[in-house]
Amino acid sequence: MSEYVYQPYPAWRFHPTKPAVVVASAAEDEQLGDGWVDSHLKLGPLVPGRGGASDALPVPPADAPPASPDGRPAPLDAPPDPAKKRSHKKIPR
Repeated sequence: MSEYVYQPYPAWRFHPTKPAVVVASAAEDEQLGDGWVDSHLKLGPLVPGRGGASDALPVPPADAPPASPDGRPAPLDAPPDPAKKRSHKKIPR
């Protein structure tokens, strides 16, 4: 078995407002211009609608009411809302 040899290309490049791309050489990397980084972790927190992995996060519909009066989401261990009715239909087996 041969020893691992690092190869810088092809490589992923990430941008705060554009979809991620793969570059095949240093020349392609330079052509991207400013704002591109080699790790999505260097972009800061994920923002829905930016493209890439952040769009895979669950985002409530725009017309959905906030989970609490101050607009913050309800904690994961919050008790169920009694105003919401649950279906108790039995599923046939």
